Amino acid sequence: MKLINLILLLVFPLIVLGSNKGLDVTIKSTSNGEINGKVSDAGTGEALIGATVVASIKDRVVSTAITDFDGFYVLKPLEPGLYDLSFSYLGYEPVDIKMVPASSNNMTTVNADLNSNSVLDTLVVRASRVIEYQNLFGPIDTGSGAAFTEQEIKKLPVRTANDIASLGAGIYQEDSGDVFQVRGSRTGATRLMVDGNYVDDFNSIPNSAIAEMQVLTGGIPAKYGDTTGGVVIITTKGYRMMDF
Repeated sequence: MKLINLILLLVFPLIVLGSNKGLDVTIKSTSNGEINGKVSDAGTGEALIGATVVASIKDRVVSTAITDFDGFYVLKPLEPGLYDLSFSYLGYEPVDIKMVPASSNNMTTVNADLNSNSVLDTLVVRASRVIEYQNLFGPIDTGSGAAFTEQEIKKLPVRTANDIASLGAGIYQEDSGDVFQVRGSRTGATRLMVDGNYVDDFNSIPNSAIAEMQVLTGGIPAKYGDTTGGVVIITTKGYRMMDF
């Protein structure tokens, strides 16, 4: 009984303080992606425990993972972009998979099968297999809307972030650079998010600094709050993603 009274004595002032000043709870949406998968023996299909998986950009190592007892690995958090993956295991030929995309709030699954190298008593130099990544699952799921990757943005004949967002279906923009409207909603009814933070305007962000843009016009997840328009999510390039 004394223990319960002591707990109430400690907790009650906090409850009163929160009720008087208000509790501001903010849940930020992550703007990072994830690459995961399984590493197996190409001949037997058995999981390879302790295999090394390395993600790199332009020969710079960004993230490293070791497979668990079931052969699974996870690389996170990863800034949106294209990564080169390298899979290696003692006694096996290494495998390289190029141009694997990591996207905001999405998981990319890449499995690798390694061939056993039975010659262990002789130094053998072999070229690793290089595989071009192919997205077998289609484009990024944005509900009803559109997604633009860094490579797509470079090819677009537009000048501003507003211009890019206006290319989504159901979006109206009177002139280039102007604020856009989503599905007939009033101007300003669309929520704008940059790197997980809500902003009032993002037109000052140069296109060259955008790693990815997602435009949600329908089927908007509850985590983005109540909005009568849509949601536009921009992920900017980090230092490792910038071209110098």
